[in-house]
Amino acid sequence: MDYKADMHIHSKYSFDSTEEILNYIKKAEDNNINYIALTDHIEFYNQSLSEVIERINKRNKEIDELQKDTNVTILKGLEISEPHLYYDNIKKLKNYIDIDVILGSIHHLDNMSLRKKKDDSTAINRYLNELLNMVTTSDIDIVAHLDYIKRFIDNPKFNKIILNEILAIIKSRNLALEINTSGVRRNCGTFPSNEILDMYKNLGGKRITVGSDAHTLNEFNEGYDEILPNLDKYNFDTGIVKKRVFKKF
Repeated sequence: MDYKADMHIHSKYSFDSTEEILNYIKKAEDNNINYIALTDHIEFYNQSLSEVIERINKRNKEIDELQKDTNVTILKGLEISEPHLYYDNIKKLKNYIDIDVILGSIHHLDNMSLRKKKDDSTAINRYLNELLNMVTTSDIDIVAHLDYIKRFIDNPKFNKIILNEILAIIKSRNLALEINTSGVRRNCGTFPSNEILDMYKNLGGKRITVGSDAHTLNEFNEGYDEILPNLDKYNFDTGIVKKRVFKKF
């Protein structure tokens, strides 16, 4: 499989990155990557709507300037944590900034990072229920790193009934399921696992995007060589999402 996009990238406009957007563009040009999505973090549990609007508008102006000098298509994306909890904020946000694509993620339970839940026996089922609420109700385009909690909890036992329901809703709403390669560099495999991808395929799920979840330049496009050849067997519709349009390669 030849995948010409990285649909999950963080820049200096995320709280946990200092990387310049121009650096990603240059690396994309050097590696024949046609599309990159800047999906900087939105954490409404501790970020005000006004701060988000100011920060992302500043980023988007920079993207517009950089786009003039490159053939790489730069998508204006967001990764929003727990978007189902902030419906009104997201509705207002879309009135003030230009957004091409929204990734929905679960990073927190009880406004606490998942890394602080590694000893919580209820965390896995609560995480799945948050995912279910997110895919059912939130205004998103891509479901990011679906089984992300395995980064912090070794060999989590997922309730397959709930997991199957989550995947079925992703399919029925025409959302895209992200294959996130960041777990490859953390020695916990892709997010989601091959087992979950098998479940998605068996339900008739087709739409996928691929993203490295890069926060630094050396993480950009990382893990693709390892995982892309294994995706051929699934016959997924691979591509990008822009303003609700799924573009197949």
